[in-house]
Amino acid sequence: MSVELSCTSWSFPACSLDEAAGIALTLGVGALDLGYFYGPALDRRALLQSPGAVAAEVRRLGTKAANLYHLFGEDLGDRNLARPDALKDNLKDFERVAEFCGEAGVPSVMLLPGVVNAGQSRREALEQSARSLQELVPVAQEAGVTLAVEPHVHSYLESPGMVLELLEQVPGLTIVLDYAHFVCLGYRQEE
Repeated sequence: MSVELSCTSWSFPACSLDEAAGIALTLGVGALDLGYFYGPALDRRALLQSPGAVAAEVRRLGTKAANLYHLFGEDLGDRNLARPDALKDNLKDFERVAEFCGEAGVPSVMLLPGVVNAGQSRREALEQSARSLQELVPVAQEAGVTLAVEPHVHSYLESPGMVLELLEQVPGLTIVLDYAHFVCLGYRQEE
């Protein structure tokens, strides 16, 4: 098994995306994780309007794009996966995201699982997020893209047990695991 390294574009906040890619290559890191926040970043609106044009920009970077961190709304709560009223718009946007990934050669997309919304229990958030992800996974698979969620603090997905439940409910879904989110909540390595 071989391991490929990547670094996040936002690790270089004072640089352009071209410069971040160049630094990564100079360091011997052959791939870059892309996102819309912090900087350097992709323009989410441009990507949704013209996936092919933004894909061409990414291909010109001269490095692989390892992952796209996609957020549907403007913040963690806006259009999150646990909101039933967001699914139609999220699915429409995700079709464009998958098109971009296919054209840019981005093999995976990371989403956040959603939050507990007003009037919703943690269990209800899990169930709605699972329904949303069951719609998104086939779109990703059709484009040859792996779909992953990142369990994180302040989401509904704050326990290893719930992560396993979500994965059981959504065949084909993977996770991006940052242990720090569980460690700060008191979970141990064994858990």
